[in-house]
Amino acid sequence: MTAWSNRRLRLAKGLRLAVAAAFVLVTALLLVFLLRSRPGRPAAEPARSANPEKKVDEKVRLRYIEFRGEKAKVEFTADRAFIGPDDLYHMVGNVQIIDHGRKGGQKTVLSGQEVVHDAERTRYKFQGPVEILYKDLTIRTSDLTYYRLRETFQTDRRLEMISPQFRGRALGLAYDLKTGRLTLSGGVAFEVLMAQTGPPLVIGAQTFVYHQGDRQGSFQGGVSLSHGRSRGACRSLDFDLFANTDKLSLVYLRGEARLDLRNEFPKQRAAPDSSVFVRLGEDQNIRADEIKLRTFLDQSLLHSYESRGHSSIQFISSTGLRTRFEAETIDFIFDQLGGLREFRSFNRARMDQKEEGQTRTVQGDSVVLQGGSDWLWVRVKPGGKARAALGKTEILAEELDFGLEREDLEARVAKVVLAGRPGQSPGGFFEQEQPVFVTAGQMRYIQEEKRFVFLDNARMWQNRKMLLAGQLVFWEETGRASGEGGVQAIFPHQPKNGRAEEKVEISARRLRSLPEENIMIFEAEARLRLEKTEVRAETIQVHLQPETREVEGMTAQGGVVIVQDAREGRGQQAVYDMAADQIALTGNPLLLEKNKGQIEGHKLTFHLADGTIAVENKGRERSVTLIKSNREQ
Repeated sequence: MTAWSNRRLRLAKGLRLAVAAAFVLVTALLLVFLLRSRPGRPAAEPARSANPEKKVDEKVRLRYIEFRGEKAKVEFTADRAFIGPDDLYHMVGNVQIIDHGRKGGQKTVLSGQEVVHDAERTRYKFQGPVEILYKDLTIRTSDLTYYRLRETFQTDRRLEMISPQFRGRALGLAYDLKTGRLTLSGGVAFEVLMAQTGPPLVIGAQTFVYHQGDRQGSFQGGVSLSHGRSRGACRSLDFDLFANTDKLSLVYLRGEARLDLRNEFPKQRAAPDSSVFVRLGEDQNIRADEIKLRTFLDQSLLHSYESRGHSSIQFISSTGLRTRFEAETIDFIFDQLGGLREFRSFNRARMDQKEEGQTRTVQGDSVVLQGGSDWLWVRVKPGGKARAALGKTEILAEELDFGLEREDLEARVAKVVLAGRPGQSPGGFFEQEQPVFVTAGQMRYIQEEKRFVFLDNARMWQNRKMLLAGQLVFWEETGRASGEGGVQAIFPHQPKNGRAEEKVEISARRLRSLPEENIMIFEAEARLRLEKTEVRAETIQVHLQPETREVEGMTAQGGVVIVQDAREGRGQQAVYDMAADQIALTGNPLLLEKNKGQIEGHKLTFHLADGTIAVENKGRERSVTLIKSNREQ
């Protein structure tokens, strides 16, 4: 978007040239106004003839010079001058009115084949072809009429303007000297050359109106704009000029404004530090009820772009990326070097991106970007929720930030819905193809790694399965996950012997989930809590069923301690067989029972259903000792 300024605004430049043409036309008409002060007939007014066929007081090769203040000179010439049978005064053949200008000024020439006026000099008619020359501008029409009492010029014939920089045309003209109002009507068109090579900028409308006093003008009625493959349209296009220069201060497109820009600002012409908007796409589609373009004081540099009412801007890249912004109001503010100071959109603000089947959306009450940054700030009113969608993943938050360059996302006080996708695990023990919900104080998404980071009391759940941690990290494509800081997993378990469903809790300092191996690893002060049993170890591995992601069993390793009522088993490894509802402790296991001493064995098996413990010994005299639970003793 910054390249729109590019030190000059193309549309503003074209309009300025069109306005310059209107200025010249007004100047030429003012020259004709000199005829009000006796156009300089070379002799006294002749007596009228009673013969209607006779030309009275005919003069040939007429030349009259009138000197005005500060050495200004106006010259009138014609082949003949006479009073015709219509009792009107005629100057015929190569008629010219030449204003040589004040000293050092520019010469203006108004010429035609005939000038006719009445005796009272209330009406002057220039007949064609009529031509006005000023500098390198030529204005042509077939006739032009001046009404002295009304102080207006008028023609309803085709008008053409030609210069090395532009061409213009219309089907009629009216100019009021009292009010300074100029009107071109009927098929108004200006073709402005933007460079030595390349297509012109074409501005078309039904009418063009310019008020000289307040320096305001307007193209009205089906306004169209074109430049090469670029197109634009609106119902009216208004403009203001600065008070002391002929430069545009404001361009205002009203009524279903539309601009479809095609490669107007190629990337190779963009400044190295130009806004990220330039890099979003070579083509832009712009829509709004109204669009305002403002320039810096007395300069041709774009200061701001403002759109109101159903506003949208779509950037289209040759790589296939489509980025669309929409809101009730959209503004771009620039600095005097052409750099972006601020982008802001308000009232139902939204951004959508599409690329290779991937979609990204952010929306809120406002979307703002500060110059020098590529981060969009998505904000809402108190009590509202900003929204983002990354593919099928939905995010609600009190605040959202989206990076346009790398497509990363950050959120505060966020709730996330991770959509299940066929053939991909949503991580951990959660079921495939089912959504997983997450809440966290902060959230980050790193697009390049397809990685979610949830911070500040992260909570992830699906139905009655839950993961909690100070930080949870989830890799979207692989389903891998990790956690740190007070990690806790909670899920229900239905024992096979008909016992009531129980809640299973696993906690640790850290978590690693490896879906390709169908395991979750809880590390550092790991702890498993069952209804009446607790297992503590350095690590606990949770084994998952590949298809359903249900927990099949667990393995605890390193300094294992099993606590059951007043008994405590110690060893190096424990295997929890959930189907058999038992835990096998190995690695020089030892059973301690309060006030009863200790028992050693090769393996201790804790039967969770009835609370009994089987102590196995291997060797020459293999034995199994069954210790009943305290509840049965």
